Amino acid sequence: MSKLDREKILDELVSFEGISHSCIYQNEQILASTFPSIIQDKLSGIGRFIDKIFSSAHAIDQAHDEIHIELEENTLITYRVNDDFLLMLMATKGINLSLVYMTVKAIEKSVKLHGLPPPKNTASQPVPSEVSKEKKVPNDYRKEDIPVWPLKGESEDALSELTSEQKVKLYTNGLKKMLLESFGPVGDIIFEEALQRWQASYPPEVESIAKLVDLITQEIDSKNEKRSFFNKAARFIRKPLSEIGNE
Repeated sequence: MSKLDREKILDELVSFEGISHSCIYQNEQILASTFPSIIQDKLSGIGRFIDKIFSSAHAIDQAHDEIHIELEENTLITYRVNDDFLLMLMATKGINLSLVYMTVKAIEKSVKLHGLPPPKNTASQPVPSEVSKEKKVPNDYRKEDIPVWPLKGESEDALSELTSEQKVKLYTNGLKKMLLESFGPVGDIIFEEALQRWQASYPPEVESIAKLVDLITQEIDSKNEKRSFFNKAARFIRKPLSEIGNE
């Protein structure tokens, strides 16, 4: 993975409201970081510790792809990307985890698609940490795509009356409609199979809708159709509930 690739990934992550810092850890090194340089050594130690947890889980066939460490005011969230490197994020506790997860999965698929080679490690020449000074919004991910919570005005009043189940229904209905438009009757089968797996493994909440999208994507055989649906679904669940309810 080139320096430019690493910087683009970090730029995309820190563009989120609620993420203050992020870094990429691989092979006992911090390859790129927006964390203060004074804590880089501690980050390396944390990275080694979390990497061992992922490795231990994998050894007993427990395929976890994220770990949350609760701090006093924030949460350190770490994602294992393609069994290749770790993304470590410092986030507020109220962050929309669904959106963060979808972005990380998009990064994962992009890395697979373009076949980015991993950086070579040399003991004599450690890779210096790259600290970003500004938060930039990349061209392919617009800040306005991120829903702002809570919604205001009349929409907020109407949505406040919806139950959690009704809010989830708005998203699941939209995803099912998307599948039917793309695959016809087969889309209904794909949706029901993914929905059953989702209901058996995750709480039926808006925050876990991204997991449902991931399960649906796994049910699609064609790589092109898989990628097309994933991109459409990612844009859809980024919409605020007020827009979804009016569709």
